[in-house]
Amino acid sequence: ALIVTENLPGELSKDERAIYELVAGRMLEAFSGRCVKDVTTAVLSAGDTDFTVKGSVMKVAGWRAVFGERETGEDEEAASLPPLQEDKILPISNVELLEKQTKPKPLHTESSLLAAMENAGKELEDAELKASLKDAGIGTPATRAAIIETLFARQYIVREKKNLVPTDKG
Repeated sequence: ALIVTENLPGELSKDERAIYELVAGRMLEAFSGRCVKDVTTAVLSAGDTDFTVKGSVMKVAGWRAVFGERETGEDEEAASLPPLQEDKILPISNVELLEKQTKPKPLHTESSLLAAMENAGKELEDAELKASLKDAGIGTPATRAAIIETLFARQYIVREKKNLVPTDKG
């Protein structure tokens, strides 16, 4: 627990100072205002193909101002778009064909598996099935950990570092 006082810390080593600033900053973020962004989604058509582009403009930095950080990991949304008008024809400036391979979803950890069990059906495309599982999940909060332990006991999964890896049997 943290207790906020008017006393500043004395001499701290470099590592201690870094930890202090991280903890204090996270606490300030928790009590700061929300970050407000305008998000724009545009659908551009080229022939018979539609392309979706997203952009955002931060209006109020809110909690992000504490460390002065920009969003990371959301390159598509962090881009700012040029001014666009509906039904305007834009010239195509560049076309590139890339050959890539899809990547599988990362392996579950125990915490991500518990969250997936709680939110079972979230990624289903069938609206009826999704609605039937919306507030149900798999198991109850009291039984989910026991279900995972049963998967270990029956050798359906094994633990490799923090990841849960399915066995051939699983």
